[in-house]
Amino acid sequence: MLVEKIKNILGLPYKDYIMVKDPDNILGEKRILDAIESEDYRIILYKDVEEFRYIFESQIKAGHIKRLILILKEDLYIAYDIKQWFSVCNLSYSEIFPRLNRMVLKEKRALDWDHISLVYENTYEDYSSEEMTHSFLDEVIYEKEHLMSYLKKLENDLERLLASPSDYRKWFQIAHINAKRNLIIGRLKLSKEDLIDITKDFQTFIFEEFGSLSGKSTFKGPIMVSKVMDYLLRREKKTALIVLDGMSISDWLILEKHLDYRARTDYVFAMIPTVTSISRQSLLAGLLPQELIDPFSLINEKRQFYKKAKEYMDESQISYYRGYQIEPSFKDFFIAIIINDIDDLVHRQMYGIEGHNADIERMGQAGELNKLVGKLLKVGFEVYLGSDHGNKESLGLGRPKGMGVEVETKSQKMMIIKDYAEIKEVTRDYKLLEYPGYYLPKDYSYLLSREEEALAAEGERIMSHGGASIEEVIVPFIKIEGENKNE
Repeated sequence: MLVEKIKNILGLPYKDYIMVKDPDNILGEKRILDAIESEDYRIILYKDVEEFRYIFESQIKAGHIKRLILILKEDLYIAYDIKQWFSVCNLSYSEIFPRLNRMVLKEKRALDWDHISLVYENTYEDYSSEEMTHSFLDEVIYEKEHLMSYLKKLENDLERLLASPSDYRKWFQIAHINAKRNLIIGRLKLSKEDLIDITKDFQTFIFEEFGSLSGKSTFKGPIMVSKVMDYLLRREKKTALIVLDGMSISDWLILEKHLDYRARTDYVFAMIPTVTSISRQSLLAGLLPQELIDPFSLINEKRQFYKKAKEYMDESQISYYRGYQIEPSFKDFFIAIIINDIDDLVHRQMYGIEGHNADIERMGQAGELNKLVGKLLKVGFEVYLGSDHGNKESLGLGRPKGMGVEVETKSQKMMIIKDYAEIKEVTRDYKLLEYPGYYLPKDYSYLLSREEEALAAEGERIMSHGGASIEEVIVPFIKIEGENKNE
């Protein structure tokens, strides 16, 4: 909804050359830029007078750029003859939401603009004071009627996307919408029975197309966790990769609100089965599981991380850390930091998804991640946050014993079996899926629990991972972009 508001304010697609004064950095959000570019506009950030003069003379006046959005974040000199080419538009929170307080909107963290836009259009009160805007953002938009309206919009978005051709980028969008939907379901304690079921469509995608993802172009960014290291190392910049073991998209939506830094969120596919030993090793080694020394153990993780990074730099520039309380060396140029908090919370959880979300909220409030990000930025690192797999609430169907490879004793969503003759029997008894084993050693059988089920005590509700649900498989890959929310 925010995108449509912005298109209307800018006058798309009725104007060819638009100069946008954007003091609130509203056009800094990737999905908004993507929507503008989809209308066949070139987007240029105005930074340098002489640089743009060259573009103006050689490309705009010559007719090579037919449509252009020129973004100004600050007052810079623009020559009169250039100004004459453009329609000037002021884009600020005051223009988009005149009944809300602009300064509060600038200061708030990780706002869901579609949610805000929907509630704004459905209410008529004046919330323009600071106090009232805080009330609107912290209370009003979370009232049940507004959450139900937003849930209906998310359902419509999912229905539209599910009807489109199958493509991994479509599933990234669906995963993001589904994560927001799950937070509402958890908050209102709703049943999923009457909501759109994406299970079968995603399962079909995984079983038919997941095996071809490793061959996709990663020019714009990694698609799978195994491509993250090469993507970051090729940049040849001082980089810190914080790996939040077990972080789902929903977890990130909660944590982002507690960061003092602007972030750009993309997505990658975890390895399946979605367990740490397989997927985090693949992430840090930059290898497919079948290429790892031992994909079922973490004993070689650190060594394989160093081996990968040494393809690009000297070992003295590489470090592997654990926990928040680290002190990077002045020599460090590429570092990985492992944070196990979320995975630990998942496996200790006794109160289902509601309890898990509350724990993630407390984790964000504690501020340890925020402090770590700030420390790394202060000493010159580009900071990325990654995850090896997500997590999901499931219902136990019972647990077979003495037949699977002990990959990760905490996982209750999968079995890895070697030389066991009765696979069909156990598959039938526990409603398991026989996974094709894409990118995995071929001398094992891989059995996965279905979406809402787990190999746990019968009737027990647990939080876990290891399966092939969209919550477990598609995870956030985040770049910290600014030193504050409005940079």
